Amino acid sequence: MDEDRPLRLSGVLFKRGHARKNWKERYFVVDEECMLRYYEDDLSDTAKGEINVAGATLQVGFAVKDRDDCFSIASLMGEELILQAHKDAARRPSDTRLTDGERWVEHLRLLSRLGTVEKGTVQKMMKVRKSFKKRFFAVLGQTLYYFESEVPLPPAGAKPLGSCELEGCSVQRVSGKEVGGKEHCFALRLAGEDSPKMKLRTDSAAETERWLKVFARASVSGCDERKLAEWRAARDAAEEETKAETSRVSVSSSSSSSDSSDGSDSGSDDGGGGGGGRGGG
Repeated sequence: MDEDRPLRLSGVLFKRGHARKNWKERYFVVDEECMLRYYEDDLSDTAKGEINVAGATLQVGFAVKDRDDCFSIASLMGEELILQAHKDAARRPSDTRLTDGERWVEHLRLLSRLGTVEKGTVQKMMKVRKSFKKRFFAVLGQTLYYFESEVPLPPAGAKPLGSCELEGCSVQRVSGKEVGGKEHCFALRLAGEDSPKMKLRTDSAAETERWLKVFARASVSGCDERKLAEWRAARDAAEEETKAETSRVSVSSSSSSSDSSDGSDSGSDDGGGGGGGRGGG
């Protein structure tokens, strides 16, 4: 775990293939974006695949044929990875009580809880006819998925019409003159793009305000702002308690050492005095 980025974790795991069901080593990376990506190795720049961690479900401690202690992660988009960590001690982090597998499971569970999960119906302007049609939006972490109509999550086989990454995106309100006099409209612009990705509208000012906040938060982090603040507060409190406990142990140890030293000096003085007396006699 990176001390400067406590929600980032990387390392080698075994991944079970989807088609051949064979196992291969892959280099995995996950961070506050809430997207778990895997690569050929730690030198590769292009991910071979990814799975959204926000709201995901984990199963742990099961066996797959001759491999035990496997775990799986299933996303709210219906994707699943089956994984296994290395067991040899050399691959375990030296600064934690957890095995490599336990460390990954604990970290992914944390991100699944912290990750943003927002959903609802939004009207999206069509590119050709310029009319608005209702679409079901789901923002998971820093990724927007949109469907033709409302679906459960996981979507039980329904495929999204599209998706886009929200990191660095921006949103702004759109005047009625630009959209045929419609109210409660706004535009979503993705990072690095000059023109809006899509123009959207809702049924009320309150819903528009809600989605503006959702996209604004997703532009900087895949984690829910409130949950992230609560986690940071709990982490900081735990660290302070650990420091206080370490300090108490240190003071207690110093005190015990001092008492032991005083007792030893006293015995030496007594012994020296007695020897001197006997010698004099």
